[in-house]
Amino acid sequence: MRESLLTFTLRQSKRRSSLASCLVFLLLIVAPVFAGPAGREQDRGAWHTAAPAAMKRTEVAAATVGGKIYLVGGFEEPSISNVVNLSITPVVEEYDASTDKWSSKAPMPVGLHHVGVGVVGGRLYVIGGYKQSGLSVWGPVATLYAYDPAVDAWT
Repeated sequence: MRESLLTFTLRQSKRRSSLASCLVFLLLIVAPVFAGPAGREQDRGAWHTAAPAAMKRTEVAAATVGGKIYLVGGFEEPSISNVVNLSITPVVEEYDASTDKWSSKAPMPVGLHHVGVGVVGGRLYVIGGYKQSGLSVWGPVATLYAYDPAVDAWT
C-alpha cells in the first residue's frame, strides 16, 4: 500500500510539472502571437513614395553619408546616346530625405557596375566591380575610389 501511495504521489508530481511546463510554453511562446495587432503594427513602420531618381538604372550601389543617400554607377536605360559604353554609367546622384530631392554629383572616374561600397570617415568608397572591356560589359576591376561629399570630388 505504501509503495502504491508513493507511486501515485510521484505520478501526480510529474503531471503538475508537465502542466507547469505547458503553461510556461503558452505564456512565453504562444501568447504573444495572439496578443493582437497593436504590438506588431508598431514594428512595421509605414511606406510612402518619395521623389524618383533622375536616372533610371539597375545594378547600382547605394550608401548613406552625412544623412544623405548616394547612388553610384550601374547600367542606365539603354539608348542611342550610351550604346558606345554599353549603358554603363559613372553617374552619382544624391538623395536628401529631409527635402525629398535628388541632385547630381561629380561622376565616378569611370563607369562601373556591380561595385561594393563602404563609408568611413564621411567618405564613400567604391570598391571593385565591372567596367566595359572591349565588347563585353564584364571586365572585372581591382580599383578603389573615394568620394568626398564635402568637396564633391573623387580620388
